[in-house]
Amino acid sequence: KDLTGKSFLIYGDRKVGKTTCACSFPKAILLGFEKGWDYLDGVLPVPINSWKEALDAKKQLLKDAKVVADGEKSETVYKTVIVDTIDIAYDLCEKFILDKEGVEYLDETEKMRGYRAVSREYDKFFQEIMKAGYTLVCISHATTKQVKENGEKYDKTIPTVPDRGFLVVSRLVDVC
Repeated sequence: KDLTGKSFLIYGDRKVGKTTCACSFPKAILLGFEKGWDYLDGVLPVPINSWKEALDAKKQLLKDAKVVADGEKSETVYKTVIVDTIDIAYDLCEKFILDKEGVEYLDETEKMRGYRAVSREYDKFFQEIMKAGYTLVCISHATTKQVKENGEKYDKTIPTVPDRGFLVVSRLVDVC
């Protein structure tokens, strides 16, 4: 089956091969919020150091997708967009909103609208990539925490992306 338009979340401990696995997806471009792609073959890494850089990269991807959809040939045609890591992407998105609002903490925004603004901005980023027809691969680190359910305690491994970011991504992904 074709993976076009599907979305994935890969999370796990550091250095277990998350990015290497993601790079095996067809015609991948890596939005590298975290450095670590130095020795990977078959993928174009795009270093991302700010949310503005992420938005610029997305804009170019959407432009390329439109060119392909209109039937014209494009020099760079990608099928898979890898976001490595969604943890850092969320932090940069939050900083972008804080700077835009002119505050240091989201709590300081009027009626705490900053939280909603971050969620909307983060969601829009991923939604637009997916709607353009790309396969989306999100990467996160993992942590294990103790959970108590029905009076029983057990360990649960979860992504390290902040809860609000995970809510956005978990609604989008087809495979976790």
